[in-house]
Amino acid sequence: MDWKTLSHGVGRALSRGRQLLLAKSGGPEHSPFWQVHFNGLVNNSARTRALKLLLLVTLLTFYPLGIKNLLIGEWLLASGCLLFGVVLSAELLSVLKRNQGLLGYPIPAMLLVALTLLTLYTLGPLGSYWLFPIAMGLVFFAPPRVSLTANLWIIAGSAVIGFSQMPPLLALRMMVALIICVCVAHFVMNAVVRLHTELLSLSTRDALTQALNRTQLESFLSSSLAYERQATIAMLDIDNFKAINDRHGHDVGDRVITEVVACINRHTRQGDLVFRLGGDEFLILFSHTDVAQSALIIDKLRRAIESEHFNSEVSVTISAGLQSSFAHTEVAQWLKDADVALYQAKRQGRNCVVTHEQPV
Repeated sequence: MDWKTLSHGVGRALSRGRQLLLAKSGGPEHSPFWQVHFNGLVNNSARTRALKLLLLVTLLTFYPLGIKNLLIGEWLLASGCLLFGVVLSAELLSVLKRNQGLLGYPIPAMLLVALTLLTLYTLGPLGSYWLFPIAMGLVFFAPPRVSLTANLWIIAGSAVIGFSQMPPLLALRMMVALIICVCVAHFVMNAVVRLHTELLSLSTRDALTQALNRTQLESFLSSSLAYERQATIAMLDIDNFKAINDRHGHDVGDRVITEVVACINRHTRQGDLVFRLGGDEFLILFSHTDVAQSALIIDKLRRAIESEHFNSEVSVTISAGLQSSFAHTEVAQWLKDADVALYQAKRQGRNCVVTHEQPV
């Protein structure tokens, strides 16, 4: 039997299968352990622990293996172990210290592929035991495209080496087990990422409107005060919303709230963040924006909502209070000032925008 032809066919089939697996993976570009999310939307403690564990495994595995192979005269394998250990250690330390890698994913992944195949080529069947933890590690610590590409190279290379060095039945068993391991790992990881995304949405988003919920407010406002020279918040609510609920029912009220948020999203900028504080009250955070520019955006939004046909029997308007950040602002005071401005808008007859006076 022509094993080279067979291994070539396996590699070609796996290359086609890569597209299917990528389609199934749903497109997340990073594993949850490696991701960095702004303003603590994701608790990064799990990611940090995972990276520290990977660094410990690197120190306890690849460096000792490199030294051991040096002592027994396997210079090429020793050089591969030590080179990969140094590159991965530097990458992990950079991510842990600076939240930014030095080389990115592809170079360490391709070095790992080369080292894995070199180990299999040098040690034969004994080297095959390394295939499975390495394939799993790639899935959990690298983005889907990188891990899929690296694992397919490992599978194709292992097929060529295995069928050329091992008994055919042993090589076939090794390949079947490796392919099953890789497929299961990728599908499990995809399920974990999807569940992670859904749980994140449930914990940070309002179920009715998909606006950010109140639990995220203090984190974002604190970050704005710490890192931005100028930011403005607009606190707004729907005028006479209780009367809408009483007259038309809560189903109509919910629809009005949903459509108001949709209108806010249409008439604000991509970087503006919308929070639902509760009931019919909302807050918009305008980053790097002064109060005058924010007032123009809010007034445009107010006019758009006033002219919107939410329901043939319902007329909807909003009132808004604005407050810009200033030196030594605290989150609680910032929110209080915006709330005072909103109360003034209500006292002025509603359907208007009021800016709180900036302290001298």
